Amino acid sequence: MMKFRSFRYYLKEAITNLFRNGVMSTVSVLTVASCIFMFVLMFSLAVNIDFMLHQLSNTLGFVVVISDDATTAEKEALYAQIIDAPHVSDLRYIPADEGLRNFMESLGADDGLFEGLGLHGSNPLPHIFEVRVGDPRYMEMVVRNIVAIGGETVDEINEQSELVNGLITFNRGVRIASVAVVAVFVSISVIIIINTIKLTVNNRKTEIGIMKYVGATDWFVRWPFIIEGILIGIIGALAADIIFSYSYTAFINSDFRFFEILGEFAAFRPSSEMLPLVSIVALPTGVAIGAVASLLSVRKYLKV
Repeated sequence: MMKFRSFRYYLKEAITNLFRNGVMSTVSVLTVASCIFMFVLMFSLAVNIDFMLHQLSNTLGFVVVISDDATTAEKEALYAQIIDAPHVSDLRYIPADEGLRNFMESLGADDGLFEGLGLHGSNPLPHIFEVRVGDPRYMEMVVRNIVAIGGETVDEINEQSELVNGLITFNRGVRIASVAVVAVFVSISVIIIINTIKLTVNNRKTEIGIMKYVGATDWFVRWPFIIEGILIGIIGALAADIIFSYSYTAFINSDFRFFEILGEFAAFRPSSEMLPLVSIVALPTGVAIGAVASLLSVRKYLKV
């Protein structure tokens, strides 16, 4: 276990190394910050799309139009089969009379309009089931199941899954793109940190040789460089977190017309929930990048 006195020495040496190679350290920090910013940006997109899909699951569904020839027993049997089907979260039977009444109430109409349209005593609307799906990703599967079990009892199914499918496809693309972008930036960050530590090692090669000659262990020599890489990762992560926090808050609070349109269906996760989540992700990522880069650097260049 590392002693506190030893850790204080390692930390002091790591900070000294950062300032000794100020230019390379700054470049390393900026690269790590860029890497982590892109990572948390992609992460926030994926989280927000999942958040929107969850909201849509409570509002979006589809309508199953029941055949006029269906008997009460067939409707009840179909209802029982649908409500027990996988991923169906809610099911409501709406008779034609109730459907027409709801429609007229939504228009603020009265019986006079019925007579004017020639609907008094008649009803052009069918009996329907309103189906809600627990997870929008399974909407198409639920529709296929109802088509299979409905038979002639079902006239048609009116589904409006374009928005859901669009979000799912976009989310899948974001995840794939994020992996590619983060992989590139992580590689660049690791290479630059390795070069930064390599420069420090080369500048202190004689000093390190003397330390090992008088009995310093390999890990005693290595720890300051490892902590240096971790510090670069932490500083870069904090910088990325601060930039993202201001950017996300400004984005959420802006008055884009897009938000007004989107708000009819779903909303972004609020800053109070998103920013702590990003902070939890950013710092370990920075530490991991710095630690891996410094370990690789020490292993490759610290052979004295």
